[in-house]
Amino acid sequence: MTSRACARTFVACFGLVAVAAAQQSEPSAADLDAVRADLKAVVIRPGQSLWGSTDFTLRYPLERLLARPASPPPSAPDIPILSDVPLIGSLYRRRPQLGAGEAWLVENLPKQVGASLTVRFEETTVRRYDATQDATEVRREVVVTGPPSARAATERVLNELAAQRDRTVIVQMTVVAREDVNGAEPTERVERLDAHRIKLAMRSVQEESKRGALDILSAPTVAVRAGEAAEVSIANEVSYVGDFDVEIVDGALIMNPKVETLPEGLTLRVLSLLSPDATKVATELSLERTAVVRPVPAVEGRVGDVTLRIERPETATLRWSTGGLLEVAAGGGLRITGLRWTDPESRKLQSVELLLAVDVAADPPVRLARVFASGDDADMVIVDVRGDDAVKDAAVDDVLEVVAADEVRGTWRVERAADGLLVLRRHSGEAPSSGTTLRVRAK
Repeated sequence: MTSRACARTFVACFGLVAVAAAQQSEPSAADLDAVRADLKAVVIRPGQSLWGSTDFTLRYPLERLLARPASPPPSAPDIPILSDVPLIGSLYRRRPQLGAGEAWLVENLPKQVGASLTVRFEETTVRRYDATQDATEVRREVVVTGPPSARAATERVLNELAAQRDRTVIVQMTVVAREDVNGAEPTERVERLDAHRIKLAMRSVQEESKRGALDILSAPTVAVRAGEAAEVSIANEVSYVGDFDVEIVDGALIMNPKVETLPEGLTLRVLSLLSPDATKVATELSLERTAVVRPVPAVEGRVGDVTLRIERPETATLRWSTGGLLEVAAGGGLRITGLRWTDPESRKLQSVELLLAVDVAADPPVRLARVFASGDDADMVIVDVRGDDAVKDAAVDDVLEVVAADEVRGTWRVERAADGLLVLRRHSGEAPSSGTTLRVRAK
Protein backbone atom coordinates (compact mmCIF):
# COMPACT_ATOMS: atom_id res chain seq x y z
CA MET A 1 0.00 0.00 0.00
CA THR A 2 1.36 3.41 -0.92
CA SER A 3 1.18 6.52 1.24
CA ARG A 4 -1.09 8.07 -1.38
CA ALA A 5 -3.57 5.19 -0.99
CA CYS A 6 -3.44 5.57 2.79
CA ALA A 7 -4.14 9.29 2.55
CA ARG A 8 -6.96 8.77 0.07
CA THR A 9 -8.65 6.17 2.25
CA PHE A 10 -8.27 8.29 5.39
CA VAL A 11 -9.74 11.33 3.67
CA ALA A 12 -12.59 9.28 2.24
CA CYS A 13 -13.49 7.74 5.60
CA PHE A 14 -13.11 11.04 7.47
CA GLY A 15 -15.12 12.88 4.84
CA LEU A 16 -17.86 10.27 4.94
CA VAL A 17 -18.17 10.54 8.72
CA ALA A 18 -18.09 14.32 8.58
CA VAL A 19 -20.80 14.48 5.92
CA ALA A 20 -22.94 11.98 7.79
CA ALA A 21 -22.56 13.95 11.04
CA ALA A 22 -23.38 17.25 9.33
CA GLN A 23 -26.42 15.88 7.59
CA GLN A 24 -27.42 13.74 10.60
CA SER A 25 -28.39 11.02 8.14
CA GLU A 26 -27.11 7.61 7.05
CA PRO A 27 -24.45 7.66 4.26
CA SER A 28 -25.70 6.71 0.85
CA ALA A 29 -25.06 3.31 -0.71
CA ALA A 30 -22.78 4.93 -3.31
CA ASP A 31 -20.65 6.50 -0.58
CA LEU A 32 -20.33 3.16 1.25
CA ASP A 33 -19.31 1.37 -1.98
CA ALA A 34 -16.60 3.97 -2.63
CA VAL A 35 -15.15 3.52 0.86
CA ARG A 36 -15.25 -0.30 0.56
CA ALA A 37 -13.31 -0.08 -2.72
CA ASP A 38 -10.64 2.06 -1.09
CA LEU A 39 -10.36 -0.31 1.88
CA LYS A 40 -9.90 -3.31 -0.42
CA ALA A 41 -6.96 -1.51 -2.04
CA VAL A 42 -5.14 -1.14 1.25
CA VAL A 43 -5.59 -4.58 2.81
CA ILE A 44 -2.33 -5.67 4.48
CA ARG A 45 -1.55 -9.18 3.34
CA PRO A 46 0.70 -11.72 5.13
CA GLY A 47 4.39 -10.82 4.71
CA GLN A 48 3.59 -7.14 4.20
CA SER A 49 3.60 -4.11 6.41
CA LEU A 50 1.96 -0.73 6.04
CA TRP A 51 4.91 0.35 3.90
CA GLY A 52 5.34 -2.77 1.73
CA SER A 53 6.91 -6.24 1.97
CA THR A 54 8.69 -7.36 5.16
CA ASP A 55 11.85 -9.47 4.83
CA PHE A 56 12.53 -12.19 7.37
CA THR A 57 15.60 -12.09 9.61
CA LEU A 58 17.07 -15.39 10.76
CA ARG A 59 19.83 -15.77 13.34
CA TYR A 60 21.80 -19.02 13.29
CA PRO A 61 24.63 -20.06 15.65
CA LEU A 62 27.85 -19.86 13.66
CA GLU A 63 29.55 -22.60 15.70
CA ARG A 64 27.14 -25.10 14.14
CA LEU A 65 28.70 -24.29 10.76
CA LEU A 66 32.27 -23.21 11.51
CA ALA A 67 34.66 -23.79 14.36
CA ARG A 68 35.96 -20.72 16.12
CA PRO A 69 39.50 -20.16 14.82
CA ALA A 70 42.35 -20.44 17.30
CA SER A 71 43.39 -16.87 16.50
CA PRO A 72 40.29 -15.10 15.10
CA PRO A 73 40.81 -12.17 12.74
CA PRO A 74 40.55 -8.71 14.28
CA SER A 75 37.03 -7.40 14.65
CA ALA A 76 35.43 -4.01 14.37
CA PRO A 77 35.14 -1.97 17.58
CA ASP A 78 32.46 -2.93 20.09
CA ILE A 79 29.13 -1.16 19.66
CA PRO A 80 27.65 -0.66 23.14
CA ILE A 81 23.93 -1.42 23.17
CA LEU A 82 23.73 -1.61 26.96
CA SER A 83 26.80 -0.45 28.83
CA ASP A 84 27.37 -1.12 32.54
CA VAL A 85 23.71 -1.00 33.54
CA PRO A 86 23.50 -1.57 37.34
CA LEU A 87 22.16 -4.99 38.30
CA ILE A 88 21.86 -5.94 34.61
CA GLY A 89 25.23 -5.80 32.88
CA SER A 90 26.45 -4.89 29.43
CA LEU A 91 25.63 -5.85 25.88
CA TYR A 92 28.13 -5.21 23.08
CA ARG A 93 27.75 -6.14 19.42
CA ARG A 94 30.42 -6.12 16.73
CA ARG A 95 30.81 -7.08 13.09
CA PRO A 96 33.80 -9.44 12.91
CA GLN A 97 36.02 -9.38 9.86
CA LEU A 98 35.31 -12.26 7.51
CA GLY A 99 37.52 -15.31 7.33
CA ALA A 100 37.52 -17.71 4.40
CA GLY A 101 34.64 -19.78 5.81
CA GLU A 102 32.42 -16.76 6.41
CA ALA A 103 33.19 -15.39 2.94
CA TRP A 104 32.22 -18.76 1.43
CA LEU A 105 28.86 -18.66 3.25
CA VAL A 106 28.19 -15.11 2.03
CA GLU A 107 28.79 -16.21 -1.56
CA ASN A 108 27.21 -19.67 -1.57
CA LEU A 109 24.23 -19.53 0.80
CA PRO A 110 22.10 -17.47 -1.64
CA LYS A 111 23.05 -19.91 -4.43
CA GLN A 112 22.02 -22.94 -2.36
CA VAL A 113 18.73 -21.34 -1.34
CA GLY A 114 18.04 -19.93 -4.79
CA ALA A 115 17.00 -16.50 -3.52
CA SER A 116 18.42 -13.04 -3.00
CA LEU A 117 19.71 -13.03 0.58
CA THR A 118 21.78 -10.67 2.69
CA VAL A 119 24.26 -12.57 4.88
CA ARG A 120 26.21 -10.90 7.66
CA PHE A 121 27.90 -11.98 10.88
CA GLU A 122 27.57 -10.60 14.39
CA GLU A 123 29.46 -11.25 17.58
CA THR A 124 27.55 -10.34 20.74
CA THR A 125 29.19 -10.11 24.15
CA VAL A 126 26.87 -10.16 27.17
CA ARG A 127 28.20 -9.45 30.64
CA ARG A 128 25.80 -10.12 33.48
CA TYR A 129 26.33 -8.94 37.04
CA ASP A 130 25.20 -10.80 40.11
CA ALA A 131 26.01 -10.62 43.78
CA THR A 132 29.11 -12.82 43.63
CA GLN A 133 30.71 -12.63 40.19
CA ASP A 134 30.39 -11.42 36.65
CA ALA A 135 29.32 -13.84 33.90
CA THR A 136 30.36 -13.24 30.29
CA GLU A 137 28.81 -14.91 27.28
CA VAL A 138 29.96 -14.49 23.67
CA ARG A 139 27.62 -15.45 20.82
CA ARG A 140 28.70 -15.63 17.19
CA GLU A 141 25.78 -15.72 14.75
CA VAL A 142 25.16 -15.65 11.04
CA VAL A 143 22.28 -13.26 10.33
CA VAL A 144 20.34 -13.89 7.12
CA THR A 145 17.78 -11.49 5.70
CA GLY A 146 15.60 -12.23 2.69
CA PRO A 147 12.08 -12.51 1.28
CA PRO A 148 9.54 -14.42 3.42
CA SER A 149 9.13 -17.07 0.73
CA ALA A 150 12.78 -18.10 1.18
CA ARG A 151 12.74 -18.55 4.95
CA ALA A 152 11.94 -22.27 4.97
CA ALA A 153 14.55 -23.02 2.29
CA THR A 154 17.16 -20.97 4.19
CA GLU A 155 16.53 -22.90 7.42
CA ARG A 156 16.71 -26.19 5.51
CA VAL A 157 20.03 -25.34 3.83
CA LEU A 158 21.58 -24.11 7.09
CA ASN A 159 20.52 -27.30 8.86
CA GLU A 160 21.95 -29.40 6.01
CA LEU A 161 25.25 -27.51 6.22
CA ALA A 162 25.29 -28.01 9.99
CA ALA A 163 24.69 -31.75 9.48
CA GLN A 164 27.92 -31.92 7.44
CA ARG A 165 29.87 -30.29 10.27
CA ASP A 166 30.95 -33.66 11.74
CA ARG A 167 32.03 -35.21 8.44
CA THR A 168 35.71 -35.94 7.86
CA VAL A 169 37.54 -34.54 4.84
CA ILE A 170 40.69 -36.31 3.61
CA VAL A 171 43.26 -34.00 2.02
CA GLN A 172 46.20 -35.65 0.24
CA MET A 173 48.97 -33.40 -1.08
CA THR A 174 52.07 -34.12 -3.12
CA VAL A 175 54.72 -31.42 -3.64
CA VAL A 176 57.15 -32.21 -6.47
CA ALA A 177 60.10 -30.31 -7.94
CA ARG A 178 61.96 -30.74 -11.19
CA GLU A 179 64.79 -28.89 -12.89
CA ASP A 180 63.71 -25.60 -14.43
CA VAL A 181 64.93 -25.89 -17.97
CA ASN A 182 63.28 -22.86 -19.62
CA GLY A 183 64.41 -20.18 -17.16
CA ALA A 184 61.44 -18.02 -18.18
CA GLU A 185 59.30 -16.50 -15.48
CA PRO A 186 56.44 -19.00 -14.96
CA THR A 187 52.76 -18.14 -14.66
CA GLU A 188 50.89 -19.67 -11.74
CA ARG A 189 48.00 -21.83 -12.88
CA VAL A 190 45.33 -23.69 -10.91
CA GLU A 191 43.57 -26.55 -12.70
CA ARG A 192 40.61 -28.53 -11.35
CA LEU A 193 40.77 -32.28 -11.93
CA ASP A 194 38.05 -34.89 -11.60
CA ALA A 195 38.54 -38.08 -9.58
CA HIS A 196 39.97 -40.05 -12.52
CA ARG A 197 42.47 -37.38 -13.61
CA ILE A 198 43.79 -36.66 -10.10
CA LYS A 199 44.48 -40.37 -9.59
CA LEU A 200 46.33 -40.55 -12.91
CA ALA A 201 48.37 -37.47 -11.97
CA MET A 202 49.33 -38.94 -8.59
CA ARG A 203 50.35 -42.24 -10.20
CA SER A 204 52.39 -40.45 -12.87
CA VAL A 205 54.30 -38.50 -10.22
CA GLN A 206 55.21 -41.71 -8.39
CA GLU A 207 56.50 -43.32 -11.60
CA GLU A 208 58.57 -40.25 -12.57
CA SER A 209 60.06 -40.15 -9.07
CA LYS A 210 61.23 -43.76 -9.40
CA ARG A 211 62.98 -42.85 -12.67
CA GLY A 212 64.67 -39.87 -11.02
CA ALA A 213 62.92 -37.36 -13.26
CA LEU A 214 61.64 -35.34 -10.30
CA ASP A 215 61.93 -35.04 -6.54
CA ILE A 216 58.98 -35.47 -4.17
CA LEU A 217 59.54 -32.78 -1.56
CA SER A 218 56.56 -33.66 0.65
CA ALA A 219 53.54 -35.95 0.48
CA PRO A 220 51.38 -35.41 3.60
CA THR A 221 47.84 -36.72 4.08
CA VAL A 222 45.61 -34.84 6.50
CA ALA A 223 42.17 -35.73 7.91
CA VAL A 224 40.18 -32.72 9.12
CA ARG A 225 36.62 -32.16 10.29
CA ALA A 226 34.50 -30.08 7.98
CA GLY A 227 34.25 -26.51 9.17
CA GLU A 228 37.37 -26.69 11.34
CA ALA A 229 40.77 -25.23 10.53
CA ALA A 230 43.67 -27.63 11.06
CA GLU A 231 47.40 -26.99 11.11
CA VAL A 232 49.95 -29.74 10.56
CA SER A 233 53.67 -29.24 11.03
CA ILE A 234 56.26 -31.80 9.91
CA ALA A 235 59.53 -30.24 10.96
CA ASN A 236 62.80 -30.62 12.76
CA GLU A 237 65.19 -28.10 14.25
CA VAL A 238 68.62 -27.42 12.82
CA SER A 239 71.17 -26.31 15.43
CA TYR A 240 73.99 -23.91 14.64
CA VAL A 241 76.48 -21.69 16.48
CA GLY A 242 75.09 -18.21 16.05
CA ASP A 243 77.37 -16.25 18.40
CA PHE A 244 79.77 -16.45 21.34
CA ASP A 245 79.59 -15.09 24.86
CA VAL A 246 83.04 -13.74 25.68
CA GLU A 247 84.12 -12.96 29.21
CA ILE A 248 87.33 -12.72 31.21
CA VAL A 249 87.55 -14.76 34.40
CA ASP A 250 90.67 -14.49 36.59
CA GLY A 251 92.57 -13.04 33.66
CA ALA A 252 91.56 -15.89 31.37
CA LEU A 253 89.50 -15.40 28.21
CA ILE A 254 86.35 -17.61 28.28
CA MET A 255 84.28 -18.02 25.12
CA ASN A 256 80.96 -19.90 25.31
CA PRO A 257 79.19 -20.71 22.03
CA LYS A 258 75.53 -19.65 21.76
CA VAL A 259 73.66 -22.49 20.06
CA GLU A 260 70.58 -21.37 18.17
CA THR A 261 67.97 -23.36 16.26
CA LEU A 262 66.13 -22.92 12.99
CA PRO A 263 62.97 -24.85 12.02
CA GLU A 264 63.07 -26.87 8.83
CA GLY A 265 60.16 -28.74 7.27
CA LEU A 266 56.56 -28.32 6.12
CA THR A 267 53.68 -26.41 7.73
CA LEU A 268 50.23 -27.00 6.28
CA ARG A 269 47.00 -25.19 7.16
CA VAL A 270 43.70 -26.58 5.89
CA LEU A 271 40.05 -25.51 6.14
CA SER A 272 37.35 -27.48 4.31
CA LEU A 273 33.60 -26.94 4.01
CA LEU A 274 31.06 -29.30 2.48
CA SER A 275 28.08 -28.46 0.32
CA PRO A 276 24.69 -29.49 1.81
CA ASP A 277 24.72 -32.76 -0.17
CA ALA A 278 28.47 -33.38 0.44
CA THR A 279 29.18 -33.67 -3.29
CA LYS A 280 31.47 -30.61 -3.33
CA VAL A 281 34.32 -29.63 -1.06
CA ALA A 282 35.50 -26.05 -0.67
CA THR A 283 39.07 -26.04 0.61
CA GLU A 284 41.37 -23.27 1.75
CA LEU A 285 44.99 -24.36 1.95
CA SER A 286 48.28 -22.65 2.69
CA LEU A 287 51.67 -24.29 2.91
CA GLU A 288 55.16 -23.23 3.79
CA ARG A 289 58.17 -25.45 3.21
CA THR A 290 61.55 -24.38 4.54
CA ALA A 291 64.89 -26.11 3.99
CA VAL A 292 68.29 -25.09 5.35
CA VAL A 293 71.00 -24.69 2.72
CA ARG A 294 73.86 -27.08 3.35
CA PRO A 295 76.71 -26.75 4.05
CA VAL A 296 75.79 -23.92 6.39
CA PRO A 297 77.76 -20.75 5.47
CA ALA A 298 80.00 -19.37 8.21
CA VAL A 299 82.24 -16.42 8.97
CA GLU A 300 85.45 -16.59 10.97
CA GLY A 301 87.13 -14.09 13.25
CA ARG A 302 89.88 -13.98 15.81
CA VAL A 303 89.74 -12.99 19.45
CA GLY A 304 93.29 -12.92 20.73
CA ASP A 305 94.91 -16.14 19.64
CA VAL A 306 91.58 -17.95 19.21
CA THR A 307 89.72 -18.33 15.90
CA LEU A 308 85.93 -18.19 16.18
CA ARG A 309 83.56 -19.63 13.59
CA ILE A 310 80.03 -18.19 13.55
CA GLU A 311 77.47 -19.85 11.28
CA ARG A 312 75.04 -17.80 9.20
CA PRO A 313 72.41 -20.26 7.89
CA GLU A 314 70.46 -19.59 4.73
CA THR A 315 67.07 -21.08 3.92
CA ALA A 316 65.11 -21.92 0.79
CA THR A 317 61.41 -21.27 1.33
CA LEU A 318 58.34 -22.23 -0.70
CA ARG A 319 55.06 -20.52 0.19
CA TRP A 320 51.71 -20.94 -1.49
CA SER A 321 48.07 -20.30 -0.59
CA THR A 322 44.73 -20.73 -2.33
CA GLY A 323 43.88 -17.18 -1.26
CA GLY A 324 40.41 -18.32 -0.25
CA LEU A 325 38.19 -21.37 -0.60
CA LEU A 326 38.44 -23.28 -3.89
CA GLU A 327 35.56 -25.63 -4.64
CA VAL A 328 36.07 -29.03 -6.26
CA ALA A 329 33.93 -32.15 -6.60
CA ALA A 330 34.37 -34.66 -3.78
CA GLY A 331 37.00 -37.17 -4.87
CA GLY A 332 38.58 -34.68 -7.28
CA GLY A 333 41.47 -32.34 -6.81
CA LEU A 334 43.67 -29.48 -7.96
CA ARG A 335 46.91 -29.23 -9.91
CA ILE A 336 48.92 -26.06 -9.23
CA THR A 337 51.81 -25.24 -11.55
CA GLY A 338 54.03 -22.22 -12.15
CA LEU A 339 55.77 -22.17 -8.76
CA ARG A 340 59.51 -21.98 -8.16
CA TRP A 341 62.05 -22.48 -5.47
CA THR A 342 65.83 -22.89 -5.09
CA ASP A 343 67.07 -26.37 -4.28
CA PRO A 344 68.99 -26.11 -0.98
CA GLU A 345 71.65 -28.65 -2.01
CA SER A 346 72.38 -27.91 -5.67
CA ARG A 347 71.26 -24.24 -5.30
CA LYS A 348 69.64 -24.54 -8.72
CA LEU A 349 66.28 -23.07 -9.58
CA GLN A 350 63.51 -25.68 -9.72
CA SER A 351 59.91 -25.58 -10.92
CA VAL A 352 57.40 -26.82 -8.35
CA GLU A 353 54.05 -28.54 -8.89
CA LEU A 354 51.39 -29.23 -6.26
CA LEU A 355 48.82 -32.00 -6.50
CA LEU A 356 45.92 -31.80 -4.09
CA ALA A 357 43.33 -34.60 -3.81
CA VAL A 358 40.24 -33.97 -1.65
CA ASP A 359 37.66 -36.55 -0.64
CA VAL A 360 34.99 -37.09 2.00
CA ALA A 361 35.17 -40.02 4.38
CA ALA A 362 32.45 -42.64 4.05
CA ASP A 363 29.00 -41.70 5.29
CA PRO A 364 28.05 -42.72 8.80
CA PRO A 365 26.14 -46.01 8.70
CA VAL A 366 22.88 -44.46 9.88
CA ARG A 367 20.74 -42.95 7.11
CA LEU A 368 17.65 -40.98 8.04
CA ALA A 369 14.78 -42.63 6.16
CA ARG A 370 11.76 -40.69 7.33
CA VAL A 371 10.67 -38.24 9.99
CA PHE A 372 7.15 -38.26 11.42
CA ALA A 373 7.23 -34.52 12.07
CA SER A 374 9.15 -31.50 10.88
CA GLY A 375 12.36 -30.06 12.27
CA ASP A 376 13.88 -30.84 15.63
CA ASP A 377 10.44 -31.29 17.23
CA ALA A 378 10.02 -34.76 15.71
CA ASP A 379 9.11 -37.29 18.42
CA MET A 380 9.39 -40.40 16.24
CA VAL A 381 11.75 -41.34 13.41
CA ILE A 382 12.49 -44.38 11.29
CA VAL A 383 16.16 -45.05 10.56
CA ASP A 384 17.76 -47.54 8.21
CA VAL A 385 20.63 -49.25 10.10
CA ARG A 386 21.20 -52.25 7.85
CA GLY A 387 24.76 -51.11 7.16
CA ASP A 388 25.72 -50.71 10.81
CA ASP A 389 26.74 -53.95 12.54
CA ALA A 390 26.80 -52.25 15.93
CA VAL A 391 23.19 -51.05 15.78
CA LYS A 392 21.29 -53.28 13.34
CA ASP A 393 20.59 -55.90 16.05
CA ALA A 394 19.11 -53.36 18.47
CA ALA A 395 15.98 -54.68 20.18
CA VAL A 396 12.77 -53.11 21.42
CA ASP A 397 13.30 -50.89 24.51
CA ASP A 398 17.02 -50.49 23.78
CA VAL A 399 18.20 -46.91 24.18
CA LEU A 400 20.22 -45.47 21.29
CA GLU A 401 22.48 -42.46 21.74
CA VAL A 402 22.83 -39.75 19.10
CA VAL A 403 26.57 -39.02 18.96
CA ALA A 404 28.27 -36.08 17.25
CA ALA A 405 31.84 -34.90 17.84
CA ASP A 406 32.22 -37.59 20.53
CA GLU A 407 29.36 -36.05 22.51
CA VAL A 408 25.98 -37.56 23.28
CA ARG A 409 23.48 -35.10 21.80
CA GLY A 410 20.29 -37.09 22.43
CA THR A 411 18.78 -40.44 23.41
CA TRP A 412 16.04 -42.37 21.60
CA ARG A 413 14.21 -45.56 22.62
CA VAL A 414 13.53 -48.38 20.14
CA GLU A 415 9.75 -48.82 19.70
CA ARG A 416 9.85 -51.39 16.90
CA ALA A 417 12.60 -53.23 15.01
CA ALA A 418 12.28 -55.20 11.76
CA ASP A 419 14.60 -55.99 8.85
CA GLY A 420 17.20 -53.41 9.81
CA LEU A 421 14.67 -50.61 10.22
CA LEU A 422 14.16 -49.09 13.66
CA VAL A 423 11.24 -47.00 14.86
CA LEU A 424 12.63 -44.65 17.50
CA ARG A 425 10.84 -42.45 20.02
CA ARG A 426 12.52 -39.40 21.48
CA HIS A 427 13.74 -39.80 25.03
CA SER A 428 15.75 -36.59 25.29
CA GLY A 429 17.99 -34.24 23.33
CA GLU A 430 18.53 -33.89 19.59
CA ALA A 431 17.19 -35.94 16.71
CA PRO A 432 19.47 -38.11 14.52
CA SER A 433 20.45 -36.67 11.15
CA SER A 434 22.77 -37.49 8.26
CA GLY A 435 25.69 -35.96 10.15
CA THR A 436 25.35 -37.99 13.35
CA THR A 437 25.98 -41.57 14.46
CA LEU A 438 23.85 -43.89 16.55
CA ARG A 439 25.15 -46.31 19.16
CA VAL A 440 23.46 -48.61 21.65
CA ARG A 441 23.77 -47.37 25.21
CA ALA A 442 25.68 -49.82 27.38
CA LYS A 443 23.37 -51.78 29.71
